[in-house]
This record gives sequence, structure tokens and C-alpha cells, in this order.
Amino acid sequence: MNPSPLAELLHLHGYGIYVWPAYAAMLAGMLAEPWLIHRRMARARALARQQWRTTEPDDDGASAWGPTRAPQELP
Repeated sequence: MNPSPLAELLHLHGYGIYVWPAYAAMLAGMLAEPWLIHRRMARARALARQQWRTTEPDDDGASAWGPTRAPQELP
């Protein structure tokens, strides 16, 4: 009885038990990477927006993000 080509491919002469989980782990990592990057960027943008809204200008019109008035208006 000859095994089917699919069974032969999955078995890989006894190495399938090592090869297919490695491919699965690689695929999981490749799919997770863009999602994790997107999540990290969304958090950074939200933090930047929050800091921008809550930063109060100093007495001279400057904030942590730079001058809030035009240079000619500064003393």
C-alpha cells in the first residue's frame, strides 16, 4: 500500500514532527509582528496627544514642546 502524497509531505521522512511546528511558530511570529507594532504606535500617539493637551506654557510662553508664541512676540 502506497501512502498518499499528502501523507508523505506531512510525514517528511520522519522529520515532519520537527519541521511543521517550526513553520507554525515562524508564521505566528510574522503575523503577530505587525499587530504588535500597530498597538505600540497607537499607544505612543495617544500618549503624545495627552501630553500635548496637558502641557501648560511657562510664563515666557514656552512649553516642553517649544514656544507657543511666534518668536517676534517673545520678550
